[in-house]
Amino acid sequence: MRAMKRRGVITIICVVGICLGGAAPASADDGYQLWLKYKKVGDPQKFEAYQKAISNYDVYGNSPTCEAIRGEMKRGLDGLLGENVPSAGTAHTGSGFHRPGGVVMVGTAENCEMVKKLNYTPCWKRPVKKVISSRRFHRVGWNYKMKSGRTLWDELCYKYYSGTDYVDEMIKTWESLEKEIDPEIYVSVMTKLEKQKVDAGIWRDTCLEYFGKFSKKPVTKPN
Repeated sequence: MRAMKRRGVITIICVVGICLGGAAPASADDGYQLWLKYKKVGDPQKFEAYQKAISNYDVYGNSPTCEAIRGEMKRGLDGLLGENVPSAGTAHTGSGFHRPGGVVMVGTAENCEMVKKLNYTPCWKRPVKKVISSRRFHRVGWNYKMKSGRTLWDELCYKYYSGTDYVDEMIKTWESLEKEIDPEIYVSVMTKLEKQKVDAGIWRDTCLEYFGKFSKKPVTKPN
């Protein structure tokens, strides 16, 4: 905080309400990397504005989740700005560039005084009556009949399996184009699709295992 005052920070971007649990760094070339390339901002005006607004970043906390966030923040900012964006702790050591600007901050009201001053209350900590009045959440039993005719539990299982089935359909479609695609490109994309299929299966099984602890019901595989 003192370092930021000495530098005369003019912009502070606070990311609040981080849910500290379960995040992990992703390995190279997995399904996650396929979408999040963090390419350099192409719009000249936006690029200039971001460069002026951001000089470094800071993540409050030392948990494994915070370390994952810290690594992702570094990868994202470096890619989007096309430069080595330092953390607040290394901004004055010469390991990164130095220019006037603000700090991208990641923290919660519990571990960051500046976030606490925003007096922001995450939705999951707000009074229950406010959630109910929004008419977005409803409590129903696991045997509740959905419009499809399936129970809530069976519908949940169906939706998760639909996700992995969709990946199978994408693979079939790609296989049908093998003769039309450059071999190197075909193999590269197929490798990513196969990895996505594995990741989708892990996600499906993990989620259903979690919800199964509450429903006390076995996983229902669609016919």
